[in-house]
Amino acid sequence: MASFAWASLWMAFVYTTLYAIVSRLPMIFAMVYMVFELELEGAVPALIFCGYCIARLLSAVGTVRFFGMPMMFFGTFSGVLGYAVILIWPRSGVVFGLMIGLTGFTETVTGIDTILKIECLIEDYPLEMQQLLFRLHLVGATL
Repeated sequence: MASFAWASLWMAFVYTTLYAIVSRLPMIFAMVYMVFELELEGAVPALIFCGYCIARLLSAVGTVRFFGMPMMFFGTFSGVLGYAVILIWPRSGVVFGLMIGLTGFTETVTGIDTILKIECLIEDYPLEMQQLLFRLHLVGATL
């Protein structure tokens, strides 16, 4: 049982680290880029990140309501498109702000978590099965 606890802690640490690198680190770099390179000030950076957060919420809700490959593809493609356009026009604050908002639609993982929890409740899975399901999802989302 101790090895299972160790493996669970290790997996949580690895997942958290990879998730931070993939999702949070680019946002920190974006904030630094907005303030120091694009010289955006005042409420503009905050509004850009509000747009990003609203897009994340819409994406999570959209994933729950319209689950399937088209939604997952849209989420992934929005990130690719957003970052590609930023690389094409790196000095435009307007383009940067719009594309950061667009990249918020990559947040489909929260919607999938919601779907999994609803399925666990409907199917009345035992707690051990729920934990296994969510851990496998974390591993799959990280890879």
